[in-house]
Amino acid sequence: KLLFSSNKHGQSFARLMGKIVFKGPTLLVVKDKGGAVFGVFAPVSWHKDNKFFGDGSTFVFTLLPKLKVFRSSGVNHNYMFLSTSLTSCTNGLGVGGQKDYWGFHLDTNLDQGICRAPCSTFDGMPCLSSDVRFDVDEVEAWGCVPDYQADEKELEAAGVKKKKPKTWEEYERRGNNSVLDKNIEAKAILEAAGHTNHSDDVRAAEAAMEKDERAQRVAAGQAAEPEPDSDDDEVEYEDM
Repeated sequence: KLLFSSNKHGQSFARLMGKIVFKGPTLLVVKDKGGAVFGVFAPVSWHKDNKFFGDGSTFVFTLLPKLKVFRSSGVNHNYMFLSTSLTSCTNGLGVGGQKDYWGFHLDTNLDQGICRAPCSTFDGMPCLSSDVRFDVDEVEAWGCVPDYQADEKELEAAGVKKKKPKTWEEYERRGNNSVLDKNIEAKAILEAAGHTNHSDDVRAAEAAMEKDERAQRVAAGQAAEPEPDSDDDEVEYEDM
């Protein structure tokens, strides 16, 4: 399943992260502006961390100019890296090598990368890109397990938990409150001075209109609430 495409979702590192974090095994494919196509098979979920993770079944590959696969050398376990908030090294998505001497790395703008060889993590790995420093043309991420759902054990091992989704009522409360609703004294002063709180009237009118619209949708056999965007499959996580 295609999780992310820079052509479809934009050249956004944040969006890429939102699409691949805790999505199980993935295939990440990069095309640089020199025409080279290469990538990495990640056997475990991507997640933000300040250290490398992954296992020995991780491998990197080239598709163009020639199909080749480079598997783990067993020399180290520096397979996968993903961070946006470290100050000790370059943030972004890294594969192999060492921090700031990556096998290959994509920056947090998703427009530039670097690939260094030799890479001790993968046996016989050359420079995968057209040049050591390259400009990104396209990025795609493919999920290898359809409808993958991270379990609590996996989330706990990564030190995160799912954010509880907000209910419709919570969104409505957040969106319908005016500044004066939070300042009872100011509201009382305005009312004593003979000024009407127009936001109350507006909200009452909007509520009445929404009630009428819902009744019309029900009468027409339509769903009471709009269906969620089928492409919006990102889940928010927070540190434990």
